[in-house]
Amino acid sequence: MMTAIAPPQSGQRLALLIQYQGTHFHGWQRQVGQRTVQEVIEQAIASVVNHPVSVVAAGRTDTGVHAAGQVAHVTVNSPIPAHRWPGILNARLPADVVIRAAAVVPNHWHARFSALWRRYRYTLYTDPCPNIFLRPWTWHYYYAPLDVEKMAAVLQPLLGRHHLSAFHRSGSNRAHSWVEVQAVSCQRRGALVEIEVQASG
Repeated sequence: MMTAIAPPQSGQRLALLIQYQGTHFHGWQRQVGQRTVQEVIEQAIASVVNHPVSVVAAGRTDTGVHAAGQVAHVTVNSPIPAHRWPGILNARLPADVVIRAAAVVPNHWHARFSALWRRYRYTLYTDPCPNIFLRPWTWHYYYAPLDVEKMAAVLQPLLGRHHLSAFHRSGSNRAHSWVEVQAVSCQRRGALVEIEVQASG
């Protein structure tokens, strides 16, 4: 059972640009007894402002998923200027999380509901010989040749507006099930095949 933390009623709202390696996290969302990205960032901020905080992300990631530029917001009672927050927090965060930037935003701005798109990349490493430096960031697939042109072609029907209620969790309280897929691509870079999908949610 997760307990929601009420944000302060007044103060400045900060937008945070976050990067993390998800290997040793049980995803973004706070979970009892599990190490999560949300929890370690909230603990770092709370240690500075001396009050509980709730960090809201544009989207949640699953166990083991990395983020190059996750956007989140938090409301804090603190006079610290935005440009100082990355340095202050990075000194308190574990090595697998970095705050890359921070900015003051209006109090009505919301990382999830104000976001126009999210972009996801899936990377396959196709050389039969393993590469230890790529292992944390790729899926090692070498069992059969991959035809990147055909893969790119079959991605095209994903473009456009789709009703995705079949993918909801049981008991989901989402207001609607429509998602706009804005861009898809598949390309090869040497032994790497990169698939990217950009969508409204």
